[in-house]
Amino acid sequence: MHDACETLGRSEIQHGPYSNRIYLMKLDKRDLPGIVGELDALAIRKGYTKLFAKVPAGAEAAFVNRGYLREASIPGFYQGREDAIFLGKYLDPSRAEPGNQEELEEVRAIAEARARKVSEECELPVGFSMLPCGPEHAEVMSRVYETVFPSYPFPIHDPGYLKETMRSHVNYFGIFRDGELVALSSSEMDLKGSN
Repeated sequence: MHDACETLGRSEIQHGPYSNRIYLMKLDKRDLPGIVGELDALAIRKGYTKLFAKVPAGAEAAFVNRGYLREASIPGFYQGREDAIFLGKYLDPSRAEPGNQEELEEVRAIAEARARKVSEECELPVGFSMLPCGPEHAEVMSRVYETVFPSYPFPIHDPGYLKETMRSHVNYFGIFRDGELVALSSSEMDLKGSN
């Protein structure tokens, strides 16, 4: 099970009961400012408890004025010229509170420690290799994803979906141990936005 990807106006959203939220993935600025109210209305109609939006910095005020809070930003995300702003709006205040704060702090500490070691070379242990994944890996990739993510808002358990995203906008990389896929990463690309 996964949530639906649709267009709202000219913008791309993902929503559904599975993640109990709306995610504005790609804002078309021509939809401003009306899309902000449309997202609210859809959330209320469907009973979702969270709205999440990734928008260019120039659109931030339209969302903040309607109760969204800035959660993060990526400098120069859009064609190297405009920041991406990640915004959240919580219709249920409990969604704003992480249930695993201790674990998040542990992950943050590990990430910060590793960030200080960026200049060090990273080598895989003997018997491991990193390779790009192609359509021939889709079946085994879907099984790895099923093991790691028993549930996920996108259909990553479907080899056909993985092949489709490989063709359109996602690069996948695998860590193989003695020829067996043991870990995955992906890089989603927006070629129009150069990110």
